Amino acid sequence: IGKLAHRLKSEAGQKVLLAACDTFRAGAVAQLERWAERADVDCFSPNEATNGPSAVLYGALDKAISEEYDVLLVDTSGRLSNNDALTAELVKMKKVIQKRMSTAFDDKIKPVPNLQVPHETLLVIDAAQGRMALDSAKQWNKEVGLSGLILTKLDGSAKGGSVVAVSRELGLPVKLVGVGEGMEDLRD
Repeated sequence: IGKLAHRLKSEAGQKVLLAACDTFRAGAVAQLERWAERADVDCFSPNEATNGPSAVLYGALDKAISEEYDVLLVDTSGRLSNNDALTAELVKMKKVIQKRMSTAFDDKIKPVPNLQVPHETLLVIDAAQGRMALDSAKQWNKEVGLSGLILTKLDGSAKGGSVVAVSRELGLPVKLVGVGEGMEDLRD
């Protein structure tokens, strides 16, 4: 996500905000904040008022709108598709985005969900993942709808064959490939 933020800022001149919504994995927020620093973009992180993933997301959406960011990249926890609580949180987060980005109101009171957002829902697959990648992709595609794949860690001995199975099975494009640890190591 840090490399993607860097590309959006440096190649496209976008004002980018990262949302640290992976509150389940120890160290995830600090790791994303470090990548935001490296990419020279802003990061919205949990605080006392916004400590759950959806609350962090809502705060990040407010910041992105009020400060006129071009792009909001949301980092979620998503390694365990068989964890019902994590999957339910992803579904809730999609609903938060659709409600907060509403452009119409029902009876001028209740926001009508904007089904055009999120614009992208990308699944990041580690090149060393095997069958679990396909199982996870099927589950999350069913629950939140995926728009593409990112294959990471293709710089070692891993071949990333699982991404081929996921792409074929679900008809999803591989949009980006990570080929190293450097900021420029993200390829189309």
